[in-house]
Amino acid sequence: MKKILLFISIFGLIANLSYSQDDNSKPEFNRIKRGSRTLDSIRQQFKERKENPNFKRGIEGFEEAIKNPRDVNNINLSNQNLTSVPINIKNLKDLERLDLSRNQLVDLPAELGTLEKIKFLRLSFNKFIKFPDVIFKLKSLEVLEINDNQINIIPKELANLVNLKKLVIDKNDIKKIDVDFSKLNKLTDLSIKNNGITEFFESLTTSDNLINLDLSNNKIKSIDKKIAQMKSLKNLDLQNNLISSITDEIGKLPDLTTLNISSNPLDTIKEGFCNLAKLQKLDISNSNIKQLPKNFAKLQDIAMLKISDVKFSHFPTDILELKNLTDLYLDKNSFSDIPESLFKLGQLKTLVLKNNNLTKFPANLNKIEGLRTIDLSDNKITNFDNSVVNLTNLNSLNLNNNQISKLPDEISNLENLRMLYIDNNKIEKLPTTIKDMKNLKVIMLKGNPISDSEKTNLKNNLKGIRMIF
Repeated sequence: MKKILLFISIFGLIANLSYSQDDNSKPEFNRIKRGSRTLDSIRQQFKERKENPNFKRGIEGFEEAIKNPRDVNNINLSNQNLTSVPINIKNLKDLERLDLSRNQLVDLPAELGTLEKIKFLRLSFNKFIKFPDVIFKLKSLEVLEINDNQINIIPKELANLVNLKKLVIDKNDIKKIDVDFSKLNKLTDLSIKNNGITEFFESLTTSDNLINLDLSNNKIKSIDKKIAQMKSLKNLDLQNNLISSITDEIGKLPDLTTLNISSNPLDTIKEGFCNLAKLQKLDISNSNIKQLPKNFAKLQDIAMLKISDVKFSHFPTDILELKNLTDLYLDKNSFSDIPESLFKLGQLKTLVLKNNNLTKFPANLNKIEGLRTIDLSDNKITNFDNSVVNLTNLNSLNLNNNQISKLPDEISNLENLRMLYIDNNKIEKLPTTIKDMKNLKVIMLKGNPISDSEKTNLKNNLKGIRMIF
């Protein structure tokens, strides 16, 4: 069977790349599958094109495919300024993937419904005000991305897509959900972020096999108690809503591993929450909580914990019992002191305590030998703790915006340090031993009282290091 030649539009690939940067402003914390185009997705698309000789891009590629439709299974018509889809698309009987994103479409032709093999359909960044009716005839559809449109209802007819595995409806105007999710028993990934949703719809809790659920950036006020029915849920993103309390029922989710409920007016975490035996990543930053629940130490699987910007005045000592913790973010609080027993967190690799009221380094940091990143910026630290130079695995040390006047000669012991941030301190000179730090790539020195002659001296002696004054 004759294979159709590969056609790739470099212009189209570059255009997609430029858009992807705008769609990816969200922090990394909870990496639930998203609808936006990431650099990784573009690389994957390029790989698919390279491996698939039956890929066609753009109008020219489409016209070529129509002339010889056999075996064409992947068409990309994104960024073509289309106001309608050519009806002769019905001739591409083997089509499995269709990308119509970033056009001016308001509807789809009925002829699309004859394509029984379509598994992937991308309709993002168009002008749909509702789900096109023809979609509900695509019984083989597994992935539907219809984000960045103007849709306000998820209709009941969506339940016809019995093979649907992933649905992305971000950045629409969803106010109502009519679909019975219990009928979509293959659905594992659902993202409805950045809409106008005001409640955690009960219909969502009927989805038995849902693994990833993103409801971030909505106006949800509470979590439905029936969430306990979602036994397969692993990743839940509820950040930036209006939730004030975490129900005990959420503690009945046996497989939940990631929960982001940051940027909510959260003031209460019920003790039942601490029954989440498999929870590994938790973000409760930017909330109104005054303390952690008494049995918080039960969450022994937590590896990443973010409790930033909650204005704790005292370090929550229950954290010290989390033996598997590797990444701890406690920035933007009001700590003036850190317990000496911090070293009990022996697996810690990242420690962020920036923007507190610390006047000295936390004690016993040198005993946490695996530390890779320390951020103590925006505090009131006056002296460098010489014991820190024993942290030979350290890659990044951020001391910006403190009151440190001198670095020790022994800093060269930090043989793996790559990034040193000491902006806005009182440093006049750097130790000469800096030149022995073979892996050091960048030193940030802005806002220090370093003389012009010393700057010249540093530039001459540290040519392999980028210094920013």
